[in-house]
Amino acid sequence: MSRILLRCEKLAYGGRGVCRTWNPSEEGAGKVVLCQGALPGELLHARVLRKKKRHWEAIKVDTVEPHHGRVEAPCPSYGICNGCMMQDLDVERQNTYKKQQVEDLFRRIGKVKVLPPVRRVGETNPHNKYGYRNKVEFSFADEHGSNQVHMGFHKPGSRTQVLDVETCLLQDDTANQIWKHVRQGVQNRGIANKHMSRQKRYLEHVVIRRGNQKYLVNLVTGAEEPQLLQDIAHALYQTFPLHGVVNSIRKREREKVKTKVVTLAGVDYLEQDLGHLTLKCSANSFFQPNTEQAEKLYEEVERACSFSGRKEEVLLDLFCGTGSIGLYMARACKHVYGYEIVEQSVLDARRNATMNSINNAQFFQGDLAKIAGDIGKTIDTPDIVIVDPNRPGLDGSLVEWIARSKVPRVVYVSCNPATQARDLQRMMEIEPRYGIDSVAMVDMAPHTPHIETVASLSLR
Repeated sequence: MSRILLRCEKLAYGGRGVCRTWNPSEEGAGKVVLCQGALPGELLHARVLRKKKRHWEAIKVDTVEPHHGRVEAPCPSYGICNGCMMQDLDVERQNTYKKQQVEDLFRRIGKVKVLPPVRRVGETNPHNKYGYRNKVEFSFADEHGSNQVHMGFHKPGSRTQVLDVETCLLQDDTANQIWKHVRQGVQNRGIANKHMSRQKRYLEHVVIRRGNQKYLVNLVTGAEEPQLLQDIAHALYQTFPLHGVVNSIRKREREKVKTKVVTLAGVDYLEQDLGHLTLKCSANSFFQPNTEQAEKLYEEVERACSFSGRKEEVLLDLFCGTGSIGLYMARACKHVYGYEIVEQSVLDARRNATMNSINNAQFFQGDLAKIAGDIGKTIDTPDIVIVDPNRPGLDGSLVEWIARSKVPRVVYVSCNPATQARDLQRMMEIEPRYGIDSVAMVDMAPHTPHIETVASLSLR
């Protein structure tokens, strides 16, 4: 489609630049354009992808004048991969723009008229801007019409095409060496090319996770043939400091994907110290991907809970995962109840409570979209509810249950401030006595558009 000249004014949530057409003689002069790859202050040429009534959408072609706060991007795949699209923007400006996005979302979507100052907490160590991720997932895809296999990250906007990547700067050097070893191993043994059918390949993903400076390698396949991976697993275990190597076998049964885990070497979990806790996390259980910042995040959650100091509060931890937030708070509570849909994560949470000698925490499995109304029948009435949902946010029934329960304090941890603002607005609409006490932003993912926020709500 057409090529246009743009000036980028600011960043929208999600990382696209909010631009205006810059040439008065061009079609749509002064039009708002959301442009992938544009950064504030930049003058650029872009290619229009689609024209909507209120704005156009485009992708950057080249730079005419550089953006504010420009630095050199160290990654050789920068501009192609798009995984960390703000590498050439200094970290201070990244955080400034992200804070502006959070403020805009809470005012526009959350309809908050009086917003407390959005606090930036846990600023990233300037010497630790890269290598911070404790988990990276690599994918495989076939080259159409040939036997070549691409190994790396999915190309932007594609579920089938993969960009070859040998090194990712967001993981540390040892993890990159492990990935190179895996790449070479699956190529040399013909595993990278193996298919069960024309459309379905055997090896789907490789996930490398780090905990306490040791690693867990998860080879994800679409069929149960772990013997094919045994040599690679043994070589990895002998070469690198690993917790273990596992094979996660994904099978579709009755429109559901079930996963079986086979341990190929070592153990099927990793250990991670987090403040006063030591946590065990299974191969497919969630843990915050930035360990250093996770502790700062949990400190902010604890502050937002406003505990009395008398260990009298009952805490309800929803979407508790492996129990890390609830267990971190347990020392300040009378009792912690955690709910999570993933069975293995609940087992991990119970194991973590036992391992850390925490006796005032219980964890239950359940789909919170379906059991919201039943939670209050099985536990003590909570004084504080913590929610930490995935990107889509809370189901409407859960929002309604929390609001109508009139829980004195709600602490909402989110990786998507847009759905967070939406859900808090719904709670305040259902129960007008709720008001926002604080909003904080924790720098969990430098160089990417991702934002982690903690907001607290209380009855007035």
